[in-house]
Amino acid sequence: VENSSAMSAQNLSNVLWAYGALSVAPSEAVLDAWLEQFELISNSFSWQQLANSVWALARLSVCPRHTFWSRWFKQAEQLNCTGLNAQHFSMALWSLAKLEIQPSVDFVTAFEQRFERTSSLFESQHLANIVWAFARLELCFPERCAELWTERFLARVADCSAQQLSNIIWSFGKLGMHPPERMLAAWYDAFDREQHSMQPIGLSSSIYAFARLGLRPEEEFLDLWFMLAETSVASWNSQELSNSMWALAKLEVFPHDEFLELWTGAFEAQLSSSSVQHIANVIWSYGKLGVVPLPAHLDACIEALSARLSITAFDEVDGVLWALSQLKLRGWTASATQLAPVIATFRQQRAYALNRPALSDALRILNVSA
Repeated sequence: VENSSAMSAQNLSNVLWAYGALSVAPSEAVLDAWLEQFELISNSFSWQQLANSVWALARLSVCPRHTFWSRWFKQAEQLNCTGLNAQHFSMALWSLAKLEIQPSVDFVTAFEQRFERTSSLFESQHLANIVWAFARLELCFPERCAELWTERFLARVADCSAQQLSNIIWSFGKLGMHPPERMLAAWYDAFDREQHSMQPIGLSSSIYAFARLGLRPEEEFLDLWFMLAETSVASWNSQELSNSMWALAKLEVFPHDEFLELWTGAFEAQLSSSSVQHIANVIWSYGKLGVVPLPAHLDACIEALSARLSITAFDEVDGVLWALSQLKLRGWTASATQLAPVIATFRQQRAYALNRPALSDALRILNVSA
């Protein structure tokens, strides 16, 4: 802190990078001193120093004040592409996305221009970072960049790790970009190669991406996906479980009994940490698939949902009422007491409910008046 005013750009970036690499958050005094010196000498930072600094902040989940970002972007734009390489840009873009900082228009334009000229220099990690960042920030991936990105992916797919593969397909799903056939074929092969390294988040995000795209995966992939999921599903968290079941329902992929038994047990164990959306998505999935789980499991889901509902949960209430009506048609019965909290929330939304004619059949089946 005492010597911060004498520090150069290289010193500053090295210090912050070290904190990030060690995953040790600097004290408030150290961070304040670092930021003050950065604001004074930001115009002497190189691209590598800018990238290293923002990477460290992202690793530490530290989002500095507005003045830092205005000076950071100003220097990035001033440098334009001078000294910029694939690693610097992918690190910077990944970091901005991790901290949920929207890049400036000039920054994105600089990326497009640089990528079009140097895409052949980007490695698998760079490619995964870039498309993930665009998806996380909900930025439109330029058509020409997407074409070049795909060509480079095909050239480097042999180097892709399991995490990179799952991040890539998740990003395409989030962006609503359908992978070209050649890319998808290469992705399937790489997934098969990296199957033993796939983590729960990778399995969940992969099937979720296909559902977002409305693209039913190949049967060989689904067989492998179920096999891998069965061996690890007990360790999945609530979001991974909810997203995967929602995806299967969206794709109309019917899970077999052994998987369902393992999956429902895992989800029940996570109910205490599940959000309204997670539980509602699961109940919706049962209705969509026409799967009537064991009464005790469905009762537990409804009870957990009822304890968390709020008047603002429009979509969740819609989905749950529709799903329960479908399950009732397949033999499930529920007491008025069980449904009371869901119905009460629906009635509180009455002004909004009047504009939801699609619910009329569900309410009729459940013997509920609007």
